[in-house]
Amino acid sequence: MPLQNRTGDWRTLLPPVYLSVVWLTPQFRLPLGPFDGIPLYVVFTALVLALLRFEVKVYFLVTLALLILYEALKSLQFGFEFTTKGFLGLFALAAIFVANHFSLIAVGRLNNAQIGKWLRYVLFLLSGSILFDLLILGPAGVVTSGFRHYFLPIQSFSGFFAEPSVLGLALPPFIFLLIFRPALYLKYLGKTSLFALLLIVLLCPSATLLAIIALTAFVRLLERGAQGRLIAVLIGAPLLLVFSWALLTLPEFAIRLTGALGLQPTDVMWAERNFSSLVFVKGEQMAWYALRHFPLGVAFLNNETLALYVPISRLSKAFFDQNSKDNATILFRGICEFGWPFIVFAMISLYRLAKHIVLIDTYSLYQSVLVSFEFTFLCYFVRGGNYFAGAISISLALLFFQMFPTLKRGSAGIPATRRRPPLTPLQRFDGQKT
Repeated sequence: MPLQNRTGDWRTLLPPVYLSVVWLTPQFRLPLGPFDGIPLYVVFTALVLALLRFEVKVYFLVTLALLILYEALKSLQFGFEFTTKGFLGLFALAAIFVANHFSLIAVGRLNNAQIGKWLRYVLFLLSGSILFDLLILGPAGVVTSGFRHYFLPIQSFSGFFAEPSVLGLALPPFIFLLIFRPALYLKYLGKTSLFALLLIVLLCPSATLLAIIALTAFVRLLERGAQGRLIAVLIGAPLLLVFSWALLTLPEFAIRLTGALGLQPTDVMWAERNFSSLVFVKGEQMAWYALRHFPLGVAFLNNETLALYVPISRLSKAFFDQNSKDNATILFRGICEFGWPFIVFAMISLYRLAKHIVLIDTYSLYQSVLVSFEFTFLCYFVRGGNYFAGAISISLALLFFQMFPTLKRGSAGIPATRRRPPLTPLQRFDGQKT
């Protein structure tokens, strides 16, 4: 994607604008054929691909061919059911992956100040939408929220998103940057954006968001320990323990954790009291069933067919319906629809995440942003199994194209002096010392 240095050039603006639309608007959907609704940004994706050069379209066709080939391999499994919805969904997935990938590369050609401005605007849109709901639309009765705030006498409005936990899943890149690179965050995103992030956490907390904060802090402590920063570990570990203890005092969090780690339900009443936590158990059961009977996964977007075969679904219709389509986490969803290869993909991705966290350039906001999107994949192990749900689609695109060594040439985000295949973000960490 050619990019000019002029701030107002449309080629400069298109990549961050497109990523922002993907990031913030997955819940805005259009009805289409066999789908309950496709994200509105899929239409925008088609427009973006049409505007990009021919080489990008070739990447789309190659990616689509790989996905269709794998779907054909899955059809060789006994009991496999091919679906039209899944076949059409592969077109959307390939298009989104390619558009996200090339947009990330193009963003790397911006300077730190421009990238910081982009992230700041995204954060202002998130916090502004919450305040708009809380102060204007909520009192006017235009929007309502069924979620009570944990400790304030107000409703928790989540702005662009359907519920607080889904909003929390949009924040891992910001949380990662703040905890891992606070100096970069404050220098290029500014104190105002820090206030906006804290305002979101204060006005719309959720068990998912608090778990992501704890997870990020824990990984940061591991990184400090790996680098021999024992003083940082000694100071941070007690603070993390206190934060974790505070999480367990919240009934909304404690019930889910103890329910998920407890014994399997023996009656419907017990299950109803632990409904949220048992959704994770259901996802685990579906994943194990898929690995045993469909080692390559069921048809794409046909995760719900596995709900017929797991014990929890038989307790009640509510348990059968809950999260049958999207599953509980991206890990369980990926295993159900891509089988053992997704486990390999996840293991390689987490290894590279650990590697990149250690080798990240502390002065490059671009590299830090890319690693923050890699980290988003790990955060979706907490909750969220929709490939098209905003930040995770950007994360998956980034991780997917890192699986192909032939794309790893030059330095990520730096325009090539000769015409050659597009550069894979973060490849400079692989096989090179910093």
